[in-house]
Amino acid sequence: MIGSVGGPQTSFNPYLQSASLNSSRAGGVFAPSAPGVDSAQQAQENGAGRGLLDQTGNSRKVEGGSSAAKSGSQDDLTPEEEAEVERLKKREEEVKAHEAAHAAAGGGVTGGISYSYTTGPDDKEYITDGEIQIDTSSGGSDPAAVIAKMEAVIRSAYAPSEPSSKDRQVAAQAQQILAAAELQAKEQKSAEEEADTGDEGINQEGALSSTLSQAIKAYEAPATDRRQADFSV
Repeated sequence: MIGSVGGPQTSFNPYLQSASLNSSRAGGVFAPSAPGVDSAQQAQENGAGRGLLDQTGNSRKVEGGSSAAKSGSQDDLTPEEEAEVERLKKREEEVKAHEAAHAAAGGGVTGGISYSYTTGPDDKEYITDGEIQIDTSSGGSDPAAVIAKMEAVIRSAYAPSEPSSKDRQVAAQAQQILAAAELQAKEQKSAEEEADTGDEGINQEGALSSTLSQAIKAYEAPATDRRQADFSV
């Protein structure tokens, strides 16, 4: 899950508050969450950590790590239980790969990863859900900075081989902010170009006025001065 850890929002991100990436399916899921909400609490509210529950329905969430061994032996398992263990192992690999892809693509906008665990029939705990923090704040009033940051968020959202619907939702929200920032940058560039054109026009007008003034002075000069000017070398 990706959750916001960034600063205050600005006018560039009216749609995207903070988000979480929740691996409740074959891959991670972006799920919007309110700033300041504990990631474990948000995961519980969004249904994160449900995954594949053990026979008693137990599942817990901790930071980092992988499957942890407890008591018991796989030799005592029934064929059905062995199949369940294999399914949990596969699920753990999927979740870890999914969260790692988000982290690698997000670069500086992503934070640490936490995992949810489920106890299998062999009394071992397997990762069945994951969460990674990401900074989705706009990053200031500079359109270029906002563009760069939202591009990183989008890359992170689409990084896993199978982005979830929530991943795509957050990417779409970031795309809206990106489009607004690009429009702002374009407007600023146009304003700067207009200002430069205006300065050039003022300079040209000044030069024309000076030339006209000189012509008037020459015309108003005494005839003898004009004749002298005509034959001067």
